[in-house]
Formats: sequence, structure tokens, C-alpha cells
Amino acid sequence: MTQPIYDIAVNQNATFKMSFQLTDSASVPINIDSWSFTGSIKETAQSATTIADFTASADTASSIVTISLTPFQTNQFNSTAYVYDIIATNIAPTVDEVYRILQGKVKVNLGVTPSTIV
Repeated sequence: MTQPIYDIAVNQNATFKMSFQLTDSASVPINIDSWSFTGSIKETAQSATTIADFTASADTASSIVTISLTPFQTNQFNSTAYVYDIIATNIAPTVDEVYRILQGKVKVNLGVTPSTIV
């Protein structure tokens, strides 16, 4: 199974949020009641150091997953190019499933004005 590639743009010193709906091949929302989601940003896929971890939340009624970064996290970006992926894990006790559901490049738009929250 090939996971979708979706490149994203993140503004340094600002909040980042992105939502997406998980559907089957017929575009029907899938049941994500027993799933958890996580994701990371690194300089390259082989990098040992994680630059930032997404906060992930799921609306199980609509099968929508939202990932986000805080201004503090986006302030840590000191380059304009990174990579990311999003992992889904079935947390039901009898099933052990892990899937990479999304991946791509991260383009960082470096900021001029620092966030007052940082």
C-alpha cells in the first residue's frame, strides 16, 4: 500500500494546523474509533534527531484527523526544508496495526517578526 504524499508549508513563529479525512477507496469515511495518530518532522528521513512532533487529534464521528504545531515548535525551525510523516496505530488490544498514512516535504517560510508566545 502506497501512502499519499502531500507537501506542506509551515510559517515559522506561527501556529500550524491541518485536517484531513480518512476514507476508503470508495471515499466512505473509515471507522477510526480505536486508532491513535502521531507524526514527526526531521531534516531527512534518516536523521536521528526529531525537529518537532505534531499534536494529533481525531474526530471519530467524521473520521477527521487534525495535526498541529505551536508557535514555540515552529520557532525551532532554522532551515527551509524538512520531511514529515503521520502514523496511525490501532490501539485496540487485540489488533497490532501500524500504518504510515501521510508523508511529504515541509517547506518553512522563515519569519521576520517573532511570536510573542515563543
